[in-house]
Amino acid sequence: MLGWQEEYREILDRIETELRELDMWADKPPEMAAFTSTLPFCVDTMPLENWLQFVLIPKVESLLALDRTLPGPADIAPIAEEAFKHNHNALKLVRVLQEFDDLTKRGSRH
Repeated sequence: MLGWQEEYREILDRIETELRELDMWADKPPEMAAFTSTLPFCVDTMPLENWLQFVLIPKVESLLALDRTLPGPADIAPIAEEAFKHNHNALKLVRVLQEFDDLTKRGSRH
């Protein structure tokens, strides 16, 4: 059985893998101004795949490296369903994001 940190790392790796397989993994980050958004998921300044790559994954990895408790429950999958509704190839990514959401709802420490 994986520890809570390993569970998060495994899901983050799967999110990255799915983004790469969908050719959504960017070679460079968005402009710095895109990170100043005050809206959830930086919805007004970058596409969700950029937010996953440049905000979610690094933030969670940083908290894990510092052995810090992660923020409360996430609800990324519903946003992903909407963002990728015209990309049927993204269904697996949405499922992985649902697993991430479910993990956050169980709590960061088991």
